[in-house]
Amino acid sequence: MARQAKARRKAEPAGDAKGRLAKLQALFAERHFDAAATAAKTLLVREPTNGEAKRLLVLALLAQGLFDQAATAHAGWRGARPGSGPAVVDWVRRAMAEGHRDRAADCLRQFAGADEALLGNLCDLAAECCRQSRFADAAMVARTVTASPKATSEGFNILGAALRALGQLDEAVAVYQRALQIDPDNSQILYNLGNLFREAEKTDLAVTQYCRAINANAQFASSYLNLGNVLIQQAKLVEACDVFQLGLQADPAHAVMADNLLGTLNYRDDVDPETVYDLHRYWAQRQADQVPRTFSHANAPVADRTIRIGILSADLREHSITYFLEPLLEHCDRSRLEFIGYHTGTVEDATSARLRALATDWRRVSHQSDAALADIIRTDAIDILIELSGHTRGNRLPVCARKPAPVVMTWLGYPNTTGLADVDYRLTDAIVDPPGTDRLYTEALVRLPDPFLCYRPPDSAPPVTPPPCLEKGFITFGSFNNPMKITPTTCALWARILMSVPNSRLWLKGRYFSCDTTRAKYIKYFVGAGVEESRLVIEKRIDATTDHLKRYSEIDIALDTYPYNGTTTTCEALWMGVPVISRRGATHASRVGATLLAGVGLDDCVAGTDFQYLTTAIALAGSRDRLAEFRAGMRDRLRTSRLCDGPRFAQAMGSALTEAWRRWCATQPRFRIAGTTGGEGPAALFEKR
Repeated sequence: MARQAKARRKAEPAGDAKGRLAKLQALFAERHFDAAATAAKTLLVREPTNGEAKRLLVLALLAQGLFDQAATAHAGWRGARPGSGPAVVDWVRRAMAEGHRDRAADCLRQFAGADEALLGNLCDLAAECCRQSRFADAAMVARTVTASPKATSEGFNILGAALRALGQLDEAVAVYQRALQIDPDNSQILYNLGNLFREAEKTDLAVTQYCRAINANAQFASSYLNLGNVLIQQAKLVEACDVFQLGLQADPAHAVMADNLLGTLNYRDDVDPETVYDLHRYWAQRQADQVPRTFSHANAPVADRTIRIGILSADLREHSITYFLEPLLEHCDRSRLEFIGYHTGTVEDATSARLRALATDWRRVSHQSDAALADIIRTDAIDILIELSGHTRGNRLPVCARKPAPVVMTWLGYPNTTGLADVDYRLTDAIVDPPGTDRLYTEALVRLPDPFLCYRPPDSAPPVTPPPCLEKGFITFGSFNNPMKITPTTCALWARILMSVPNSRLWLKGRYFSCDTTRAKYIKYFVGAGVEESRLVIEKRIDATTDHLKRYSEIDIALDTYPYNGTTTTCEALWMGVPVISRRGATHASRVGATLLAGVGLDDCVAGTDFQYLTTAIALAGSRDRLAEFRAGMRDRLRTSRLCDGPRFAQAMGSALTEAWRRWCATQPRFRIAGTTGGEGPAALFEKR
């Protein structure tokens, strides 16, 4: 038979063979799929190895929904080049794109036992669907791949990723474990499984997988990063810093790893501030070294014109920093200042809408590279750029390193230096950064006359209730701070307070307390210090602002953390009528409580020593009449305080910004100003370094 077909091919003119193929292609292009299939079969009788005819036959059968016949045709010619595997994938891709997922599924079922070449094609298609966030499609295709006896770990890995994105976490875990049976030392799969356990708050299991991933591939930086993050979740800060440092040895250019290391150091009291400063300078300089040093600005050096201020942050949404940013935008002098928001985050909400309405202009720039964003800021002719993130998540410090504006400042979002020489100023005050601390910053400190921030209470806050001790008969201390801030030093102070105030309770609520390991760690500590477990209430974070604030009705006295004080939590406690006792230390992070409480006239709630912290808490716990007075009058006290005086704060900030701009203008060849500043005016805020 084969000899007869070969003889027919020899006898047939070449033009006729090309004509038949052209006719077949025309029939398919005109969507005459039945005729095209017939033509393809006829042509293949004459030319059994014609790859294009095989491809079009499979496609024509698929187009008619004849999936079993298409599978048979594909199986019969799967060794051909070019084969029909890509044709099957193209058809499935098109069917899904047109919304015919059922037809695509039927087709995939017929090809469940496909050859390795087609499995590879389908793996690529599933990965493509994942990249396009079409996770249901990705899972459907990947299931076909993993149903084959010839399935590789790659197919299981892709299926696990799709299931994770779909929220089917238990099944995703099982899929990743199946992949590890095939390839037990695959670092990517081990890392992905660790991420799943972390999301499920099974932190011990997550740690195991990340360690296995690192053992399999010591250069896999992401495993170090997430291992460090999950150790933070377990409140193991020293171990987390050690892991981040190992990760930076594996990948010295990993900016997020460096940021996490620097950020975590702020929570520790066993590392001296000078060492922390040196590390900030070192890692910031490594980032800056990657930036081209070609800065120029075309801004007109006219000091008495309206100044264009850029606000750079990933958190221009419902976030703690916006409680302190909004008063500035709301009360600023718009004849002197224009504010342009550069939102580098991916989420916008009602808070974003409020901020956008208060700003002169607004840019959503999360998709922009650092270089492109710097060019946008430069093109917008921003005079002063204020970044609000420091080394926290989502920061764009590499943009600041490009000096996109004549003056660059940092404010509000981070309790330490950026370490960047190209950030000119840090906005602060004389309580959090008293004279003599300038050596710990690469930026020049601009000390505002009042607290360096202004609090805008939430509109959704519930009414203040009487102290719960009046009804319950015992004192409840509380802290709703991030557990990262609850260090051994803090725990020791709180345990002493509980042991000194009979029958008192401690109510903790915060991020990471949903983790069993973290919760058990704190219970073990307090029990070891002599505090019965029954005196502890440990609760996970509550996201809804109103429900979160309602919890303050259960608290008589709020205890601030040390050495990293609370900020928003302190303001919220005060707004809900709960007095806060804060421990002042030697760093900015440990002096925020002092400036907040000074701003509302509660300096007597600030302790300079552990003993003073202890005695202040005991004394306040013993005066229930004073607690009731606090509760009844605290909200009015805040309303009339410097901490909540938006117009006063905006004026002080405006003066500082104007003076910073005047100083830059004075360094330029063409400089014009209507008046001068001197004496105790804005210029006094800028001390010589």
